[in-house]
Amino acid sequence: MSVVLEERKDLLVVIRQGKVETLPKTPYTILKHLHFRGRRIIYTFNKEMKVVETYDDGIFNAHMKSGHLQIRKRDRLAEAVIEHHEKGETSNFQALFSEEYAEQNRLELIKHLVGEYRGRVRFEENLTEVDGLFAVDQHGNAYVKDDSALPADWRKLCLVAQGQLTPRYVETPIGPVRLDERGLTILAKILFLLNPNMEDSVFASQLPDWVRRRIEVNHIEKEESQNEVQEHWR
Repeated sequence: MSVVLEERKDLLVVIRQGKVETLPKTPYTILKHLHFRGRRIIYTFNKEMKVVETYDDGIFNAHMKSGHLQIRKRDRLAEAVIEHHEKGETSNFQALFSEEYAEQNRLELIKHLVGEYRGRVRFEENLTEVDGLFAVDQHGNAYVKDDSALPADWRKLCLVAQGQLTPRYVETPIGPVRLDERGLTILAKILFLLNPNMEDSVFASQLPDWVRRRIEVNHIEKEESQNEVQEHWR
């Protein structure tokens, strides 16, 4: 428990466990020490939204609908609580929860968006492999397999997502969630590598010969398959 002794422009002076402390005046410290008197912040927005501070200051277990996750952005969460307390608004909390959900479940959202390529895309812990030739890591870096004889010999690939990335949404247990910027970059690179543009000289020049040959074979097989389908429907 704590007591605020003085509130200044940028600081709070509090007494906690018999000691006087000077704290920066932030949305979190205002909520924590002015409204909750130093106790754990436990706040219910409505029957579907609730936050419970853990025993570590500023780390929260958050709940929205059937979604549960941990939030460490203490000031943004405090602002959402204060906004609801003063105005009855939940939009800030919903936006924060949705952003955190997108970040913490990024790989699952991408899996959903590339579901039609399930046979060609394989998700590992740190890498997403495409056709056994390429990979994209969790930071959005792209790689090409350097040697067909080695199982995990990857060489970094200079690949830039072109143009403005179109927002993508996925339906989740908490409602539609927008893929975050890093997720969009990863998705764009996966989609490019599923159908690589070999006329891009910068891209093609980075590929080992055996990868180029494999892509050419895959392209020919794809065209033959499409021709067979067209013949069938004549």
